[in-house]
Amino acid sequence: MQSVKTTSGNMRDSNLELLRIIGILLIIAHHYVVNSGIQDVNDMPLLDVALANHLDSRAVFFLLFGAWGKTCINTFVFITGWFMCKSDISWRKLAHFVFLILFYNFLFLALFRIFGRGESVDYLRIVSLISPFSTGTNSDYFTSCYLLFFLSLPLLKTMVSALTQKQHLALVCLCVGAYSIYPSIPGMASTCDYLIWFPILFFIASYLRFYPPKWTSDSKTCWAAFAVSLFLGIASVIAWAKWSDSISPALHVTHCFLLSDSNKILALAIGVSSFFCFKNMKIPRSGIINTLASATFGVLTIHANSWEMRHFLWRDLFQNVNHYGAEHYILYPVLSVLAVYFGCAIIELLRQRFIERPLLPKLCDKLHIPGRR
Repeated sequence: MQSVKTTSGNMRDSNLELLRIIGILLIIAHHYVVNSGIQDVNDMPLLDVALANHLDSRAVFFLLFGAWGKTCINTFVFITGWFMCKSDISWRKLAHFVFLILFYNFLFLALFRIFGRGESVDYLRIVSLISPFSTGTNSDYFTSCYLLFFLSLPLLKTMVSALTQKQHLALVCLCVGAYSIYPSIPGMASTCDYLIWFPILFFIASYLRFYPPKWTSDSKTCWAAFAVSLFLGIASVIAWAKWSDSISPALHVTHCFLLSDSNKILALAIGVSSFFCFKNMKIPRSGIINTLASATFGVLTIHANSWEMRHFLWRDLFQNVNHYGAEHYILYPVLSVLAVYFGCAIIELLRQRFIERPLLPKLCDKLHIPGRR
């Protein structure tokens, strides 16, 4: 999820930075639905509400509003894989991630305890806060897995560099078939751990970077692929809501089955095609876009910091369930997502300016962490 540099290394390309901003907005929208209680409004699952009311427009809106979080995870990790397959890992960049996570972990722990919220502070809680790699205890599993993936990049890069094109393609086909296409069949094993899936995204991104097919540089083809995959994604959500009562309950499928996990085939197709659409865009470099995009990881870490934070935002502050039946049921969630994004972005940019920039370089120098200041 790190920022994207140009070949000169002086300024980030705004096209992919814009994609990162859109991606984090869709992740916040996903959390608006799945972390707020809306999915079980009136003690009735959202899918059942849609069915009981013959595809109620309100229920269908929220099904679609929160459907794209996992596709955006694919986009973020794909961006990392695309650039890091030809770059060296920056240990100071890793220090930046760890410093950011630890800062917000302890900040919000202190704030929630001061205001009488959250769990009691015990040994296990402190250990989980200190170790950003504690995948079994951190509430934000994505963050832990992303950091472990970032650490593994030198090994993954060495591995794919040793493969021939045919071997690399065979690896990609095997992984996509076993971990994406097969799990996208209803009734089959559906989930794939991020610790497995992120390296697979790296294999795909590095193959397309090393051996780019012609379609990846053709904007029309990329946008067509994105439009088709997006249409199929929307259609799958609506179709599932309409006909899921006739599907055997033994399949244990959700209303967003083909988008519900990052490894689902449509989530993969949308994530990858959106990357190439924005990569081929020709837009001027924008300081505003680049500055906002630099806060992406911070925005994610703040608003999904803990279950206490999610409960505070979506159930106490914005009271999403109470606004489910309101007349402004479209405008309110959109404005809420924008408010969370800009609020978190301002907090993160202030942290970068007044805490990280003065302290982190000196800390890295003192600990002899290599890399540019």
